[in-house]
Amino acid sequence: MKPSEMMERILGTAHTRRQLVVLLFVAGLIRILGGWLLGEGAPFGPDGTGLEAAVSLGEHLYPTHVALLNLTGSAKLLSMLLGTVSVGLMWTYCRAIGLGTSGAWIMATIPMAVYPSILSAGDTPALFFVLLGANIAVHCPRNGIHSWWAGFGALIAIASVTVKPIALPALVLLMPRPKAMGCALILIPAFSRWLQPLLQPKVQAGLLGSWWRGSQGQPPTDWLDWGLTGVQSLTAQPLWACTWVVFLAAIVSIWGEADEQNVEPWTRWTGMAAFGAALATACLFGDKLESRYLAPAVVASLPWLGNWAPQWSAGILLWPTLALLTQLSALRAELDPMASPPDVPLISPPIIDARPLFENASTEGATEMRQEAFRLAQELQPGQSHSIERRLHGREGELIWPLKVLRPDIEVSPDPERPLTHLQITVPE
Repeated sequence: MKPSEMMERILGTAHTRRQLVVLLFVAGLIRILGGWLLGEGAPFGPDGTGLEAAVSLGEHLYPTHVALLNLTGSAKLLSMLLGTVSVGLMWTYCRAIGLGTSGAWIMATIPMAVYPSILSAGDTPALFFVLLGANIAVHCPRNGIHSWWAGFGALIAIASVTVKPIALPALVLLMPRPKAMGCALILIPAFSRWLQPLLQPKVQAGLLGSWWRGSQGQPPTDWLDWGLTGVQSLTAQPLWACTWVVFLAAIVSIWGEADEQNVEPWTRWTGMAAFGAALATACLFGDKLESRYLAPAVVASLPWLGNWAPQWSAGILLWPTLALLTQLSALRAELDPMASPPDVPLISPPIIDARPLFENASTEGATEMRQEAFRLAQELQPGQSHSIERRLHGREGELIWPLKVLRPDIEVSPDPERPLTHLQITVPE
């Protein structure tokens, strides 16, 4: 197949290409709005400050994310760019498997696709890799000399774990090409280094050591109770997060019909598999499950949801997204005023408990701590030390990581006088 023919097959006619441009514009505009509402200042997202410091310091657990970040200089900008492009990838994916394009429009607006796209985190870049690999797989010929592209797509998708393993549930998007799914499973041992928290959990090592959070850090002994706890955690998610779409997509995948007849038999089960991936995630994390962990499974369910839901339903799902962003913006303005989020009207209902989201992505006075790091970098002299209080989720890093970048000579250790509650930053003589 000629390159021009391949592009026409992927992007369709001039009319459909114009639709894609409009979709990307809308998706990008929503993510720009979300980024603006969060304000500036310290990176807002899990390990955002440490990640950006790794560009200079190296030795980060997820090297591909650091390499991508080196291109943009900002983890937030990287998420916004790849989050927008991912919506376009969902559009081409849905068309390739015969499920229309409504799923991509829903991805442009739904909370669990928009919110990760404005965080300084690896969630969205990792999902981008899965969507890119899945697109390569479903657009390759089913048989013939070029069918090896399915394996190449699987390789790109599974390589998402080197960005962040959070997108693993979205690998079900490879199912319309069983050959690609099989290749992904075969490739798992090659990426086992990034899967050790699942395959070789360390009970007392936290989330980086074990993903079996719903069973005290190790595989459960009572699998039935473990599964029931997962079901409860999945159904207990707040309605505003729209994680309930995985249930709806599973139903639609059973009774729905594709727009095209020439699709892989396994395509029908992608929606059910997305629900299974969401349930597996809920079981792993138990009562420690956060809605953000379900985002990859939610995105993977959207092709089948979009096969049933009209395109205008994306506008309805924009409402909880704006409620989330405005309420989180207001909370950040209160707890981290130096980040300067804009003063905008709050959208409600729904009323969203934004405090856990804030604490997972930042800490009180994070931007002020960052400014303090810049000051200390100039003022600390050999032999001097500075004490800093430990914070939840290691958020004292909002000061320590920028300071390490500016002053690689510093040493960080427990404060001799208050080792359990404080750290001491020392400049050797």
